Amino acid sequence: MRETRFIEQNKEKWSNFEKTLTKKNKDPNKLSDLFIQVTDDLSYSRTYYSKRSVKVYLNNLAQKTFISIYKNKRIEKGTFLKFWTKDLPLLIYDCRGAFRLSFFVFLISFTIGWLSSTYDKDFVRSILGDGYVEMTIENIEDGDPMGVYKGDSQFESFVWITVNNLQVDFYTFIMGLFFSIGTIFVILSNGIMIGSFMQFFYEYGVFEESFLGVMQHGTIEISTIIISGAAGITLGKGLLFPKTHSRLYSFQISAIKGLKIILGVLPLTIFAGFIEGFVTRLTDTPDYIRVITIVLSLLYVLIYFVWYPIRVAKRTDKAVTYGDKLPPTPKLHIDFYKLKQNGEVFTETFLIFRSTIAKTIKPIVLFSFIISCISVFILDEGFGSVSNGLYYGNNLWQIVILLFEQIGSLQILFNYQSNIVLLPINIVIYSIISIYGLYPIHELYLNNKLSFSFKNSVSFLKKNIVKVIAIITVSHLLLFIPTVGGDILFYLSTPIIIYCLVSVTTNGNGIFESIKNAFSFYFSSFGKNFGFFSILSIVSLLLLLFINAPTMWFIVDYSNQLLGIESGLYYTIIKLLVITIKILSFNLCIILFIKGFGLLYFNVREINTAAGLKKQILNFNKK
Repeated sequence: MRETRFIEQNKEKWSNFEKTLTKKNKDPNKLSDLFIQVTDDLSYSRTYYSKRSVKVYLNNLAQKTFISIYKNKRIEKGTFLKFWTKDLPLLIYDCRGAFRLSFFVFLISFTIGWLSSTYDKDFVRSILGDGYVEMTIENIEDGDPMGVYKGDSQFESFVWITVNNLQVDFYTFIMGLFFSIGTIFVILSNGIMIGSFMQFFYEYGVFEESFLGVMQHGTIEISTIIISGAAGITLGKGLLFPKTHSRLYSFQISAIKGLKIILGVLPLTIFAGFIEGFVTRLTDTPDYIRVITIVLSLLYVLIYFVWYPIRVAKRTDKAVTYGDKLPPTPKLHIDFYKLKQNGEVFTETFLIFRSTIAKTIKPIVLFSFIISCISVFILDEGFGSVSNGLYYGNNLWQIVILLFEQIGSLQILFNYQSNIVLLPINIVIYSIISIYGLYPIHELYLNNKLSFSFKNSVSFLKKNIVKVIAIITVSHLLLFIPTVGGDILFYLSTPIIIYCLVSVTTNGNGIFESIKNAFSFYFSSFGKNFGFFSILSIVSLLLLLFINAPTMWFIVDYSNQLLGIESGLYYTIIKLLVITIKILSFNLCIILFIKGFGLLYFNVREINTAAGLKKQILNFNKK
């Protein structure tokens, strides 16, 4: 049938379809019927008018329908309420052992802080700092022990206090990655600080006033520390006691449980920040109102986090589990010839990243350690900027700011103008890392499964190492551009570099043809590529902070406190460990980019060449 005839026959139907889409109250039955008809027309046009505008028009029409249907997809009614009334209480009951441990650790540490301040008058200064102690003494002498809460405006205090408390909650939880020990250290630190803080006011004879003032918000705030501690202990428990599961599977279960508990803490933390910012400063409030506030806060915590979970558990069928199984993992089946949205590619990226990380982590750790040794023992002072912030205290906000600076300072590893010896080392190492990152995609593309055969992976490495080294070498020449221009250009050209690598390894194209295709694919779908690049950049930054923040703080702060490390061999070991973790997290982000754009390559290729459609047409008569 001629295209004009095809259009003439169907244009009225398509017009009705467009009108239906613009209506606020769409008839679902009519929309469904029209959608089926339009997709049939789209399939027909792809076969017979693949290079004509009618195919583009129908494709856009089908996309509008898809977006119209799914953008308004709502969460099942009652899911939000069910989480707070049943799911979370059941989870709290299931993790009651972690809650008990967190509570008793806090109670013991509080007692340690109180007794230590009682028998050592300088102890409180070592915990709270001389500046804070002197300021509080002045406030007590002026007859206003709670004057510290009146420094800023109410709203400003609320914001900063809430942000700080949310950081503490998250930090307490994430330290559970260290087999729960990190979380216990954080609870101990907070308990000792609060114990010494309260004893300090008792020592100066203003305990009643301080208790009534502080505990208005402190009742909930202390509870959030204990609950966050329970979440962190739950997180680490999966690593410590996997039971009949593999350690990785057990950790995934415990991580989901811990995240749900932390989610339950957020409203409490915000409410405590509100009370501290707006209410605690009102020191003239009658005592009975402050007592009522404290009692109501304590009752809420005891009812929701102690009594109610027991009640819900008793009323729930014993066969009901509390999340001891992971939801079914989507099957790792990737259609390399399908046109996809960036969200679909992003999901597939993490599926393949999760499925392959166990097999690729060993060489990544090895190479990260090699680069770290080079930076410490060869570059020496040249890499000092990464470890300048080695002792940066307990403030999470300062840690995050310093991490941004230190992540940026990793560029010194690619400063070839100052250290030309790094060029061949980086080329070889990152060529091998790139091949390891692309190998699973190559396997899925050819065999539709992941075999992880050592023999096949070595064969893949030998076959492609020369071409990959050539491409990596050319890309690293961008870093010879003076100032930061080369770094930025190198970073922005990452998708093109990966497209070249996929083209030479999986498609078997020559280097020059691969470079030509890479530029063509990138700029012909620039919006799609740049959007995906932005998403991966944000996720990579979060991954860097997620890995570095708790790790650096735990290693540096506690190593310094327990061992007094300031120089010598131990300092070098800690420095080497810190830099290895930074480089490891950076290399994991590179792997994420390689897998992400390795998958996006096939999607963009389909858009530009319709390789899958041509393949279907060639096989049409064989079916």
